[in-house]
Amino acid sequence: MKVWQKWWRPLVAGIVCAVVVALGASYVLRGDILFFTDVGRDFLIFDEISQKGLILIGPRTSIPGIFHGPLWAYSNMPAYLLGKGNPVVIGWWWVVLVSGFLIFDYWIIKKITNQKVAMVATILLALFIAPYMYRMTNPYGAFLLMPALLVSLVQYKRTGRARWLVGHIFLMGAIIQFEKAAGVPMFLITLGMLLPEMVREKKWRDMALFGLIVLPLFNYVIFELRHGFPQIKAALGALLETNVGKNEVEKTLWSRRIEQRWEVLVVDGLALFAKPEKRIFGVMGMAIIGLMAWLLKQKENLKGKLAEKLKMVDADVFWTATNYYVWFFVIVLFFNGEILIWHYLPVTALGLIALAIAATALQYWWIKVFLGFVVLQGIMAMVLFSQTASQEIGQVSSNWSFQEKLGETIYGDGEEKFGYFIYTPDVWAYSSKGMMTVMKRRYPEQEAVVYQKQPATYLIVAPFYDAKGVMQSSYWRREMVGIPDGIVPAKTWELPDGYIIEKYELTEEIIAIPSSSDLDGGFNAR
Repeated sequence: MKVWQKWWRPLVAGIVCAVVVALGASYVLRGDILFFTDVGRDFLIFDEISQKGLILIGPRTSIPGIFHGPLWAYSNMPAYLLGKGNPVVIGWWWVVLVSGFLIFDYWIIKKITNQKVAMVATILLALFIAPYMYRMTNPYGAFLLMPALLVSLVQYKRTGRARWLVGHIFLMGAIIQFEKAAGVPMFLITLGMLLPEMVREKKWRDMALFGLIVLPLFNYVIFELRHGFPQIKAALGALLETNVGKNEVEKTLWSRRIEQRWEVLVVDGLALFAKPEKRIFGVMGMAIIGLMAWLLKQKENLKGKLAEKLKMVDADVFWTATNYYVWFFVIVLFFNGEILIWHYLPVTALGLIALAIAATALQYWWIKVFLGFVVLQGIMAMVLFSQTASQEIGQVSSNWSFQEKLGETIYGDGEEKFGYFIYTPDVWAYSSKGMMTVMKRRYPEQEAVVYQKQPATYLIVAPFYDAKGVMQSSYWRREMVGIPDGIVPAKTWELPDGYIIEKYELTEEIIAIPSSSDLDGGFNAR
């Protein structure tokens, strides 16, 4: 009986997490992933790494001239190479990655708190990350590392052992590689929490350890030295709101920044549901954390059962997680513009852990009801997610199954050598470009030449109309590709979601008409 009492709670938590992860894997189970712009971009980076072996920077950030690191791409390369570029194999790798980290997170959170906190925190983390498992990009790598980052700092503060600080610094470097918008503010918060105490206690050796941050960021050091410090100039230009090293960006008013950061802090950052449900649950989550913070401040004056409950709470874990979560939104006030989900998503993991500590410690009946609704609503949302997956596969242009159909149509036409151009409203066309790199591996006997006209030339045309209903691709075809009006396609394929594939059999005269130099057929991460 005692053994059962010891294990039934983690068993239930494990079953809930397994169900949530299984529902989150609905697309992958059906042989599909979301192949939207950022995922297509990553596949271009995978292809570049497979050709070059070493690249120093990864995808661009939202600030012109600044790039993420390549660590996320390298983290996926084993699955990419093993699956010979198959996106579904990458999708399975994401499922394994998330599952492994949830088990690991439960174990490490339990080490610094207790079993109940670890259970609630792991369930909340699973509910948050599961809907993203079929579309993972670099910010999710930072999300998965956040609990370990928290644990390493708490353990350093508890034990004073330098090895925990070294581990924390290397984890911080990895998070900066994954998502700079999260990692850099987090590093500043770590400095703010540790440096004053180090100075007071004269821990000069420990202070010197912060210099180790250059080791996990060595690629940036090399890149900056080779190219004349372009990212440093761009960062200074963005911070000082000048035009040095960056494109001109309209200044966002401070009032709007404060409003948007507060909205994310108390609603979006802790939300586990789609609107409108997420607003009430987000606010309730923040209210619980606020109540817990007040009680922790007052716990020395409290008596009775509540005081006994609070004594079991590891206040240092709660305050460390909360400091990271709240101060992040203060620091990003200095960023000119709105913060996107990719920026704050990694830090959400710490807010959820703080929420788990608060809810577990207080143990009021209404909090148990609240957590029950969280889990139930989350599972219901995942069921709807699974149903949507079965309806969308092969029909929506942002899914791999759809993009694969585009590529199979072109390669299946049988041309040994052909040129191709891609038209999408966002001009980057990363989804279809990434898809064509996968097809290149799948059909090595056929030669596809990107953004160069050949006797057989294919145009992949996404739907985009102006206010008068005129298809905008006609200008692109004429002025950018260099195929005059009046040239009729030899074949046309109409696909779902408004996409069209046109095959042209071009004469030498038309091939000689130059395509625009503004067309970007490649992708260079250097």
